[in-house]
Amino acid sequence: MLRIFYGELDTPEYIFNPDVYFNNTYDDEWITDQMSRINIIIYAIQITKCLNYINTCFFLRNAI
Repeated sequence: MLRIFYGELDTPEYIFNPDVYFNNTYDDEWITDQMSRINIIIYAIQITKCLNYINTCFFLRNAI
């Protein structure tokens, strides 16, 4: 259940900035797990291929 309190609280569970909390809270397993590492590598390869394709199209278009 979500509870919203206005003002400051003096408890350790107090989240001052929800964006920072949720963007920086994660388990270490997401990057140390073997399947996650494989997915990151595959994603990086796909991004590299896309960038190479874009660069090739750009240079071919400008060469004509």
